[in-house]
This record gives sequence, structure tokens and C-alpha cells, in this order.
Amino acid sequence: FPKECSLIVANSYVEAKKSAGARDQFNQKVACYEFGLMMIKKLFPQYVHKLNYLRDINTENLSVTQSRIYEMLLALPEKMTSDEVHEQLAEYIDKINRIQKSHKIPEYYEIRSVVLYGIAECARSNRSYELLKRGDYITLGKLMNISHDGDRVWKDKKSYDYSASDSYLKSLITDLSSEIPERVERAQIYNQPGGYACSTKVIDELVDYISQQEGVLGAELSGAGLGGCILILVEKDEANTILELLKKNYYDKNNLLMGAEIFRPLSGSS
Repeated sequence: FPKECSLIVANSYVEAKKSAGARDQFNQKVACYEFGLMMIKKLFPQYVHKLNYLRDINTENLSVTQSRIYEMLLALPEKMTSDEVHEQLAEYIDKINRIQKSHKIPEYYEIRSVVLYGIAECARSNRSYELLKRGDYITLGKLMNISHDGDRVWKDKKSYDYSASDSYLKSLITDLSSEIPERVERAQIYNQPGGYACSTKVIDELVDYISQQEGVLGAELSGAGLGGCILILVEKDEANTILELLKKNYYDKNNLLMGAEIFRPLSGSS
């Protein structure tokens, strides 16, 4: 972990267990991963032997370009109703029925945006490891912000559009083939938020407020979402100032106990 930085964990005090239909929403998103992988296996049978989990959809494992990954995503429907899932994935009917027992059936499953989020999060995880190894905490903070956008539901006082449209994916393919470094970098898979949409308005506003403060490098939702904590990567010299701002402008303002403190990341068991 960078010596120049501190990691603040701030409890939003929004509790997922009190959110209406929280368990259903969690499990609906997992179902989108499952159904999206089934669709890709069906549409691209040449890769089936390499696809056990969603994380297997990457350039190294499939020996393909990033543009090919985007083409695979373009082949997915943006949304599918339960009836469409059953009709188009009839060969998986037993597994589909088993998955759907875990949640209330939604009006539709947001297949493409969720699958893009999952693929991109895996790419961000791999990149974060390399960034930590070389101490590039500036870029690491930017990835945290992108990751949060993948969970975001609210921005600039209105609902956030997290869809992954055809035009959006085609623009990424075009950028990858350009010779302009900025465009090529923008189109990298790890720079795509996708749309898992398991944040809350309160958490999004807290992330946006703290991200504007001096010394903050990145901030994002932690854990499964619909409540809980945010992680804040901050320059070490500014950490106590950020804690004071959180106390004054979030916790005291909302009559909450101080719920933020500095944590020190350690190596896990190995």
C-alpha cells in the first residue's frame, strides 16, 4: 500500500437489510451475470471450452482483442424479460429455474450493462494489482472512481444513465482502432464503468462530496451495495482534514455518530 496515502472507511449508515427488496435486487444482478454468460456461450460456441465463469471473458484467456470483447457485448441484448430468457436459453431451463427461485422476477434483466460491469471490474482488479506494485496511486484512485460509477444510480441531482448502448460500444471499438493515445486509453476495458447499479442516492452524494475535497484521490462503494461503507483513498497529509469534513458535513449534519476512520491495509493470510 502506498506510504504516501491513507485509506478511510466511512460508514454511510444506510443499511441494505432495510432497503425494500434488497435481497431480490442483489440476486437479480447475479442472475444477469449468469444469463449473460449463457447467452455468450450460445452466441460464441467457439469459446465455450474456455468459459466457466464471467471472469473468463478477457483478452488473455480467449486470445482476442478488446474490440472482440466489445463485439461480444454488442451481441447481447441490453435487456431481457423472464419469458425471453426462457425462450432464448431453453437449453439451460433447469438452471434458469433454479436461479430464479432466489429472487422476485423483475420486469426485465439488465443483461448487457451488468455483464460489462463484471468484465470491467475483473480488468480493474488486475490493473489495480499492478498499480499498487509500482506505487501509482493517482491512477489507482481514478479506477476507484470509475468502479463507483459502475454502481452509481444518482449524479448531478438526477438519475444516472448506466446503460451500455450500441452506439456507446461501437464508439469504443472506433476509439481502439484510432491512433490517438487519449482515445485508445479511454476505450480500455478497465476504464468502462458498466452498470451494476447497486449504490444509493445517499451514497452517491457522499462519494461526490468527498471526491471534490483537496487530497482525495478516489472514492467508491465498498461491498455488495445498497448501503454500507465507502472507501476513500487520500493523501496522507490530508486524511485528518477529510475526517473532520465528514464529521461536520455528513455525520453531525445528519445526527449520526462519527462513522469514519483511517484503516491500514495489510497482507492477507497466505
